[in-house]
Amino acid sequence: MNVALVTITMYDSDDLPTRRYPALAAEPPRSLDLLTGTDSRAITLQDESRKLASTLSTSLPVSATEAYALMSQSERTPEWMSVVRSARTLTRYLDGRPEKVAFMVNLTRASMGYTLRYTYNDKELILAWSTAEGAKTVVAGSARFQPLGPRACLMHYEIELDKHVSLPAWGDDMYNGHPASSVISDFRDFVQRTKDSLYCAIP
Repeated sequence: MNVALVTITMYDSDDLPTRRYPALAAEPPRSLDLLTGTDSRAITLQDESRKLASTLSTSLPVSATEAYALMSQSERTPEWMSVVRSARTLTRYLDGRPEKVAFMVNLTRASMGYTLRYTYNDKELILAWSTAEGAKTVVAGSARFQPLGPRACLMHYEIELDKHVSLPAWGDDMYNGHPASSVISDFRDFVQRTKDSLYCAIP
């Protein structure tokens, strides 16, 4: 049986169409009971959300500056992060590094898009990102790289996710359960592959 891939488009609050109840209702709108399906009102992005935050650290077999530079190449994220389908840079800083990047990510039998804004702290080797303030799907986090020597570093990774509960699960079981573990595992493999390819290229 063929299953069609559904693309789910997310909107910020200013872009939402008129709801069936006024924005300044006398009482908060009720949520749809997802188990029984009871309630006469349509569910909206403000009714339900699923928050998930996690922090993790790991060592990497490259210098802190090299790891920071690799993580800063957000256009390459689809090469290593399992849930990301595509990444497209919308704006850049004067030094050429991505500022705003539009991502398409995999959900279970669906996909979802959002845009992240990146900031860089070259002195502390910290990369941070977040969706716009007020966005209904929140994706935010940071990666800090601590030197352990000329060929090793410690990455401190933090992520916050707030996805509407009615949307399908993320398209990766490990990412659903512990996103920081999933990302760190994927990035560590990417770092190792990159390191191995550089060694192979050196005569």
